[in-house]
Amino acid sequence: MTVDVVLVDADPERRGMAECTLSDLGYHVRDFGGWAQARACLKVHHTVLIVALDAPQLGMLEAIFDAVRACPVPTIIFAERDSPDVIRASLAAGVAVYVAADMQPRRLASLVTLARERFEMQQALYRELEATRRKLGDRRLIEQAKGLLMAQRGLTEEAAFQKLRKMAMDNSLTLGEAARRVRDVLALVGDERA
Repeated sequence: MTVDVVLVDADPERRGMAECTLSDLGYHVRDFGGWAQARACLKVHHTVLIVALDAPQLGMLEAIFDAVRACPVPTIIFAERDSPDVIRASLAAGVAVYVAADMQPRRLASLVTLARERFEMQQALYRELEATRRKLGDRRLIEQAKGLLMAQRGLTEEAAFQKLRKMAMDNSLTLGEAARRVRDVLALVGDERA
């Protein structure tokens, strides 16, 4: 699988050295002198973003952060100057590696690997978090549906749960989907009675 590297660096000499190194390592490099042209390339799968900045400007960093949030990709930022606040903001925005030093071509291969691995770990954590939130939401729906069944149908908690479970199995639904349907219907029927 070919990995595309979007390289953004206003310094043509440094950009040229990095492009040669990355190309020699087997990466397909798309290099840009400015951020505006590079942003459109981020939607390509298997892309790594490398940005070299002499002096990180807040506006430029915010544009990079917005793009990385909108289209998450493994991202490396090289900056001549560091600041704990900028590093913290970079990591919070999803930047995988922030290097407060000049871009050294011999380190690029390991940094790209690090960025890709760290990015995959972050994405796995986000997926796990989303699954946990979904399960918690389903649990709340199940409890609401059971409560409505118990109140409107006079069922015990166990009987209400069995009714939900049977509905889910009979209709090839998850328990959360069945609970949502029961809650919506019983809430509608309850509103009509009021």
